[in-house]
Amino acid sequence: MPGIKASESALLTSVKILSLNVCFGVRNDVKMVPTFLKCFPNAERLHIM
Repeated sequence: MPGIKASESALLTSVKILSLNVCFGVRNDVKMVPTFLKCFPNAERLHIM
């Protein structure tokens, strides 16, 4: 999924709590996290499993 860019149409501004399941042993998963987080600009809590 790296290479996917966040766009305004992908923003979910009503999400306050976000939970992600990230496999830190997979480099592509780790690289995708910052881009994915841009889609949730108003997230107040982040849970990473």
